[in-house]
Amino acid sequence: MSDDMSIHIPDSVPNSSADDWVEAHVNSCAGTSLTFSAGGKSHVRVFRSQLVALLAFASLSPSFLYSHSRNKARLHNGNDLELPPRHIQHQHCSAAECNVLAPGHKPHHGPVLRATNAPAEKWVPVEVLKVEGMKATLATPHGQVTVYNHQPHHFADVVEFHEQFGILRCARKSDPESRHTGRTVMWISREPITACTKG
Repeated sequence: MSDDMSIHIPDSVPNSSADDWVEAHVNSCAGTSLTFSAGGKSHVRVFRSQLVALLAFASLSPSFLYSHSRNKARLHNGNDLELPPRHIQHQHCSAAECNVLAPGHKPHHGPVLRATNAPAEKWVPVEVLKVEGMKATLATPHGQVTVYNHQPHHFADVVEFHEQFGILRCARKSDPESRHTGRTVMWISREPITACTKG
């Protein structure tokens, strides 16, 4: 998508016999940045304004087709949107350094606030049955569920689940140094997650 939001009809790419269109999912829109997952990787595009980024977010959500070689997103109506250049370099990192704002990674304030402000009965008790790497199997009153998160050590403290918004809430803990009490929240993914990156 160019900065002027013009729509381009799909065209052929010279000397390209590979069809590299893959399914992509919008993760978040923050400021002028749009983050999406495609081909097992996290991608970020920076637009010239927040409005243009929000228009792209609205056009692409929740999923679309993405071509890395063309740097385009294909909408549900078949039109292609040219994306801003890939000028941000991301490097793999630990979960503590991760700045991927997506399910299974760093929680976005939107789903967290919606879950927090939802009626109490929407939160259900949860028991962690098994943890394998970043994958956990949970038991809820509605059955078992498989979830993924880049900080699996927090699964040991999980006590509640808001299924609609994909938020796990850990037991309340006190920090003796700051004298504050709080809870860790996890934004889970229902599918395997991409590697943690920073950039």
